[in-house]
This record gives sequence, C-alpha cells and structure tokens, in this order.
Amino acid sequence: MRTILALFISGAAIVNVACTDNGKSKALTVQDNSTASAPPQVVKSTTSDASPLLQEIDKANSKCRDTPGDVADGIAACEKRDRLMQEAEKAGWCWGPQEAFGYEQHWIRCSDDPARRPKHQWFAHDLNHASCMKSPSPADKIREVQEFGQIAKTNDLPSGAVEVEVDIGNGRSQVWTFYHTPESCEASLPRSQKIDGKYE
Repeated sequence: MRTILALFISGAAIVNVACTDNGKSKALTVQDNSTASAPPQVVKSTTSDASPLLQEIDKANSKCRDTPGDVADGIAACEKRDRLMQEAEKAGWCWGPQEAFGYEQHWIRCSDDPARRPKHQWFAHDLNHASCMKSPSPADKIREVQEFGQIAKTNDLPSGAVEVEVDIGNGRSQVWTFYHTPESCEASLPRSQKIDGKYE
C-alpha cells in the first residue's frame, strides 16, 4: 500500500492528510500557524533519489516555522532550509509551479515548471521606432496588461514576429510587436523600408 502525504492550508490552519491507494484520505494533524509565514511546508511526493534532500528541507522548514524568528535555532534552521532549497534546485527539484497559488505548490521537476523554462530572447522597437532593443517576451506583456484588467489579443505574423494588441478605448488600440532576432527587428524599422526609385 502506497501512502502519499499532502499539505492543505486553509486560512491559518494547516492540515496534513494521508492518501492511500484505496482512495481514502485521513486528516493526520491540524496545526494553527496564524503568525507563520514561510515557503513550502511538506513534500507532496518524493519518489526520486532527491527524497532525503527534500525531506531534510521539510524538516528544516518545520523548525524554521515553529521557532520564533529571533531565536538562534530558528534563524539557523531558516538559513539551512534556504541553502538546501538552492541545492534541490541545482539537483533539478523546485517548489512550484511558481505561478500557482501557495496551497497548490509542491515539489516538481524544475523543467516541468513553465515559469522556469528557458525563455526565448525577444526584440522590439524603441519608443521612437529608431532602433531595436532586447525586450520582455510577448507572454510578459500579456501578463502586464492582464494586471490592469485588460484583455490582450495576439497575432502570429508570417515572419515569426508576434503582435500583442490591447483595446485602449474609443475604438483605438495599442500594438506591440515582438521579434525573435535583432535582424528581423531591424528589418522592420521605418528607416529600413525600401523606397522605390520612381518616387525620387
């Protein structure tokens, strides 16, 4: 029989639950941590050779959370937890996904977290459309406009560029164009436009 331990946080109460293969769950402990604030509490599953490291992080984190912040043992436990979390990340284990709510986070392979995957380099025009510069990704721009309650529309251009458009009211919109390479960005600048000789 396999048992998986999980942690659920509801308000200030922390409930450890054991789930077995037969699908039944049982509350093991309830702890009130209304004054606690810290990262991960419990490993949801540790089925790799990283288990001892992840369990050690959990142990250090419990001590860090359960000890007043001005007590030397608590400070040492928090520092140990932080150091071990860096080791876990180097070993490919991360607490996440980063963009999930805290109660949804658990140990995952860092490579399985979309927010931690290597990002493409993007380029965009400067404000005067005179040159190109490195730019945040289209996804970053979409998240930014969503924070202001706006909806972004995207358009994949044949050149591989991506447009992000936001309605700014009164029938107007603002468009940002993102390019994969500095060359494609430079080629799209107004000064790069070829002028037909017949217009000379």
